[in-house]
Amino acid sequence: MFTIPLYVKKNSGKFLIKSSILSIIVSMEKTCTKCDITKPSSDYRKGRNTCKSCENKIRYQQKKERRSIDSEYDKKLKAYDVKRKRRNEKNNPMAGFIQKMRQSVRISFKRRGFTKKSKTYIILGEEWVIVKLHMESLFKEGMTWDNYGEWEIDHIIPLSSGNTEEDVIKLCHYKNLQPLWKEDNRKKGNKIL
Repeated sequence: MFTIPLYVKKNSGKFLIKSSILSIIVSMEKTCTKCDITKPSSDYRKGRNTCKSCENKIRYQQKKERRSIDSEYDKKLKAYDVKRKRRNEKNNPMAGFIQKMRQSVRISFKRRGFTKKSKTYIILGEEWVIVKLHMESLFKEGMTWDNYGEWEIDHIIPLSSGNTEEDVIKLCHYKNLQPLWKEDNRKKGNKIL
């Protein structure tokens, strides 16, 4: 990236003539050394030949690797995540409500059941037997109730898309739930596929 100086004189009526320097930034493109894709220079950090998205992927892998090796580092990051989530729940009441809904559904699946008098029955909208049969019909090869934890309950339409408490409760209905392998659920995030 380089700049070309351009001199302009401004007349301001009774005042003296002033001159100022304007810069025109000419955009250049670079090719990333990792992904071999040509991108504008704004996608690179100063003095680097790897694009920002590739650097972020590398940083993520390094962090993931370090977490698997260093248990103290992993505990520290988990504690930080919990603090960040709790702070978000305090500042944003809707985030706290969404977390309570997720937790209620998660606990009912871990216990493998709930009563008709429970809040979970109201949230899921059906008895445990029917919810269980629905989930089992969506199981992928290798999924069982015994390996719950390797797979997770995913909301087809994410809870984060709900704007009110009523919307979030509707999104927790059992027809909006599906079993996904843990890794696939992490990749999906809060997107609708």
